[in-house]
Amino acid sequence: DGVLNNYNILPEQYDTNLNSSSRKALYFPAGELEVADDDRLTKTESGAGVAFSISVWIKIPSDVGDTGSVRMFVRKGDWDNSHAGSRREYVCGLTSQDKPYIYLCDESSDVIRKCTADEATRPSELYDQWNHFVFASRGLGATADLAIARNGAAVASTTSDSASGYEAMENKSDTLKIGHSNLKAYIADVAIFTEDYAQDEDARAHLYNGGCPIDLPSDGLEATVTAWWRMGDHPLDAV
Repeated sequence: DGVLNNYNILPEQYDTNLNSSSRKALYFPAGELEVADDDRLTKTESGAGVAFSISVWIKIPSDVGDTGSVRMFVRKGDWDNSHAGSRREYVCGLTSQDKPYIYLCDESSDVIRKCTADEATRPSELYDQWNHFVFASRGLGATADLAIARNGAAVASTTSDSASGYEAMENKSDTLKIGHSNLKAYIADVAIFTEDYAQDEDARAHLYNGGCPIDLPSDGLEATVTAWWRMGDHPLDAV
């Protein structure tokens, strides 16, 4: 399930030097990996609470520097051409000011719920080193749902709507994409969970694991894993 099915630009595989369970990463020089649509990748919100988290390990080389562009890590829907009818659901990454962000879209009302870090990630903490980001939602349909964590710590952020009328994300038919033409980075161990792991101190610290990706099936989190893309450490690159 969730096998990467379309290499728009073939990434290159590199040693990560992270740990024994995550030895490989994919380098994205200017492209993305595309995953076929699946209802399990859609996280529509409701009063019952459809929580989710997106976990990403990423390393941006210093020679890439500040591109002045939005750098998308993971997205579902056409966020490059963001307008009503783009089948947008969620997107996470760095803004053009290097602030971590997660956006959700209600396509029916064409309203985007935006959670953005209050401060940019310092260059000395962003480049030439592995960073672990968690982007999450409680899934209750409230602005307070969204949160971001970096390297096991909560990131102070502000959430607002692009207009009034946001109700919930919707199940759209577009694919999920990892990487982006503006990103130019190494990516390892991308995972989507059915729990909010950014607002729970113990959970985000557990996922960060002192800077070493955890082996999810043997770590007690398997029941909450929707998808896990090993990015080079598995024969299909996905579990």
